Amino acid sequence: MNSWTRRVVTLISIMLIALLVACGGTPEETAAPTEAPATEPTEAPAEEEPAEEEPAEEEPSEQGEVGVTEDEIVLGMYSSLTGPLSSTGTPASEGLQTWVEDVNARGGIDGRQVRLIVYDDAGSPEEAVAAVRRLIEQDQVFALVCGSGSSPTLATLDLVDESGIPFVSCVSAHRDVLNPFRPNVYRVYANEIAQSQEVVRYVTEVLGAERPAIIYNSTDFGVGGYEIMVEWLANEKGLEFVAAERYNVGDQDFTAPLLNIGAAEPDVVIMHSFAAEAGVIVRQARELGIDVPLVGGGGVPTPLLPEAAGEDGIGVVAVWVFPVRPEDTTGPVAEMRALQEQYIFPDGYPAGRPSLYDMTGYMAGTIVEEALQGCSDNLTRECFMTELDSMEGFEPGGGIGFPVTFTASDHEGTDETAWVRVNEDLVWELFDPSAE
Repeated sequence: MNSWTRRVVTLISIMLIALLVACGGTPEETAAPTEAPATEPTEAPAEEEPAEEEPAEEEPSEQGEVGVTEDEIVLGMYSSLTGPLSSTGTPASEGLQTWVEDVNARGGIDGRQVRLIVYDDAGSPEEAVAAVRRLIEQDQVFALVCGSGSSPTLATLDLVDESGIPFVSCVSAHRDVLNPFRPNVYRVYANEIAQSQEVVRYVTEVLGAERPAIIYNSTDFGVGGYEIMVEWLANEKGLEFVAAERYNVGDQDFTAPLLNIGAAEPDVVIMHSFAAEAGVIVRQARELGIDVPLVGGGGVPTPLLPEAAGEDGIGVVAVWVFPVRPEDTTGPVAEMRALQEQYIFPDGYPAGRPSLYDMTGYMAGTIVEEALQGCSDNLTRECFMTELDSMEGFEPGGGIGFPVTFTASDHEGTDETAWVRVNEDLVWELFDPSAE
């Protein structure tokens, strides 16, 4: 190539480079401008973009709101189906499911079938919060029903408050479920304040005790009941416990705490426990020579106590939150059991059931049904809670529970309690302390 040719080639190269620079860069940079047209046009999106119309899809439909369609009402429950509290959570969920099956067989609520979603919290507050968040945010249930034990339930209340979702609580009796007052939370039987005050009244006025002792578990249920009794003994009776022993749920050897109680020479021992543990406490107390009356709190009177205590359980008494007994062969309990045998246990009814938790789950369902029926033409959460707030003297479960009354400022459905004791047949029976 001669010098003239080289000059021509060089000149052409310079012109090409200048042309590329003028067009926006080198060949490797040409990919960037190809993406720009997707965001540059303004006219087309302006026609597709009516921002005011999109939120309409999230508003309640004519059939209701979250959790409600023309054909269905979706309810949610978190419950201790496994773990140390499964003896409360499993029957409560099956009691509620019994109502679901029954109401659907009767045609549902104004033609809508009820669907219940249940998650296992295993007695864990953290798992309960996760379950409630899933029910609210993912499953978008209309309302929460029953819930779990005290510790899991208390852990969920901030989330329940924030969401505004209606919650009909049927398991936890803890005072702080409604302290402070929560406008979207309701309870269906007497709370731990009413129960504990009745225990104090019974041991001091009926038994004439002046040296009470107590053994209680370390859950929120156990500690809450203990604290209420301490306060009422001091303020109303001028007394204090001569011994107070705490244990952990699941313990089976109560020798050490019972020896401490025996050394204090009490004239009555209160057991604020769950039934299975209380049965072991009864047996071991008698083996250690503690022969004073044994009085149980609201978690004690299930078949698990006489099963664990045997004949040592005869004569044990406990506060009871229903006007009927699970063993009844006629009346509303028998009707509920027949439904459970049909829908829940077609292959055979389990021993020791129904328990108080079957009963409270079922009665919670009937309370929900009563309120839903009042909103058949306007099924919204607001209407549902308004119906609950106007409920007066409703007998849940056809009389399984004490009559329930709610107002706009009081969501404790009742403060009525009863008393039961273990008879010679190792069966809990109702009795009237004032008649003896």
